[in-house]
Amino acid sequence: LRRNGFEYVDGGLGWNNPIIAMGAELNHLYTKEYPKACVLSLGTGVPPSMKLTTGLASVAGFIQIATNSESAH
Repeated sequence: LRRNGFEYVDGGLGWNNPIIAMGAELNHLYTKEYPKACVLSLGTGVPPSMKLTTGLASVAGFIQIATNSESAH
């Protein structure tokens, strides 16, 4: 969503652990002034595989994927 030159992103859908978005933002804002070093992101791990089914179970599965705070997207 863009309003008045600003872009707004819903952090609750797909970016609950926005480490990759944070890196892109840093690169955009501080390309020359700051040397790149290291980012430590704790607790992101590897998400388990999910099998989606049909009906309400698939809706619940999509909600779980969209609101998962364990994955780095």
